Amino acid sequence: MKNIHLLKTEKPTGIFQSNSGLQFSIRDKVRVYPLIGFHTYITSDKEIKIGNWCIDKHNAVYKQETDKIFTEFTNSKKIILTTDEDLIADGVQAIDDGFLEWFVKNPSCESVETKVVDFEVDMGLGDECIEHGSYYKIIIPKEEPKQETLEEASERYATKQVDISMREDTLEFSKSGKELYQESKIDFIEGAKWQAENMPIHIIDVENIYVHIENGVIIVEKNKKK
Repeated sequence: MKNIHLLKTEKPTGIFQSNSGLQFSIRDKVRVYPLIGFHTYITSDKEIKIGNWCIDKHNAVYKQETDKIFTEFTNSKKIILTTDEDLIADGVQAIDDGFLEWFVKNPSCESVETKVVDFEVDMGLGDECIEHGSYYKIIIPKEEPKQETLEEASERYATKQVDISMREDTLEFSKSGKELYQESKIDFIEGAKWQAENMPIHIIDVENIYVHIENGVIIVEKNKKK
């Protein structure tokens, strides 16, 4: 059952929508123009209680303020993890960057397993001073890695270049983040094409294996030669 929800936001966030799909930036979760930002929410089927943050069937996010809970009508789910800073400030656990980096590479994933991990902190003052707590751990599904396309790689490179310029405050006054983003994409694609056209191509013919390069991609296939 789906428990990962993405909602558009104008606020700072680490996940962005580009022409080639979702991108992730760790640059202080600042929105990079002109990309559309999203907050991520992971929900649970656990009982909703007063004070819990929830999301309903219309993707409305709200805090449960009373004991009158109508989940059978709203199909609301309890939010247990998020990137929404407002909810995090109110006690909801933050989603770690490791999962977000994995998620943008696997955007078709709609659900993820979570488990509660209990821990204790010994204050060194005897049994009465041991604090107990717990947190949610995300179990990342094991999936085959997909090959990144040139367009996806250029989007990732361009986003990183804008991040670096903003962090180091080197963005030219006369140049917007959008212009740098587009220029970086073009530079990356042109550089990749030049490399593909000029890199040495070696053909290997060993034990019915044929290796060659097409458009900068290494292709391995069975040898058709007799």
